[in-house]
Amino acid sequence: MNFNSSVLVSCLALFIFTVATTKAGDWSASGNSWGPVELVAVIAGPVFLLCVLLMVGVFLFQYHQRAYSHRQRLEVEDPSCDHLYLAKDKTLQDLIYDMSTSGSGSGQYMQDTLHILWLVSDYHEHGSLFDYLNRYSVTIEGMIKLALSAASGLAHLHMEILGTQGKPGIAHRDLKSKNILVKKNGTCAMADLGLAVRHESITDTIDIAPNQRVGTKRYMAPEVLDETINMKHFDSFKCADIYALGLVYWEIARRCNTGGKTSS
Repeated sequence: MNFNSSVLVSCLALFIFTVATTKAGDWSASGNSWGPVELVAVIAGPVFLLCVLLMVGVFLFQYHQRAYSHRQRLEVEDPSCDHLYLAKDKTLQDLIYDMSTSGSGSGQYMQDTLHILWLVSDYHEHGSLFDYLNRYSVTIEGMIKLALSAASGLAHLHMEILGTQGKPGIAHRDLKSKNILVKKNGTCAMADLGLAVRHESITDTIDIAPNQRVGTKRYMAPEVLDETINMKHFDSFKCADIYALGLVYWEIARRCNTGGKTSS
């Protein structure tokens, strides 16, 4: 209850108290006398009832005010945000198209002067290879499928593809079982390229930060640990990735079920 409401309640209470006191005086002047209990009941009862009614009224008024303000805020929000929600009759491809053609029509979602880049990837319910191997053991066929798909993914990452839909050669630099996802069909997918470097074959340059020691120490190649890796040659980074892949293979092999025995 705010200050104005409190003043109103106080004024009304004083008014009722005055009226009740006057009536009590009139009653006493006419020859009738009230005891203390009756006098308190006559004065305090109506005051208390009025206070309760006023408090309920103020509460309802403030509640409706908050609800109205909330509706006003929703109405003035940017209507361009409506397309960020996926309707039942739309696919993810439709949502990406709506976002990419909104405003500029240049394939990049724009809101005012802010460019928002979207990275959309598949969802793999098995999670990382690390979690998958902790939950399940694998057969020999499953081990081969995991190992072959991981090698294929890393080879694709390292490979430079020319053409309009091509890609530069990329070294992962933080390859480990926690950065490899397991698909529903039991194959692997490379993930978490936050420390990756790109090789520009035309200029033979590598976009790499000055810090040489990156990644997870357990999976680092010896030349990375002792900082003797040749930072100017892209093949050096590819070799370090292959070293880390070998350690991933060791993790997969330890969880392979051969003859009813697996390593925990």
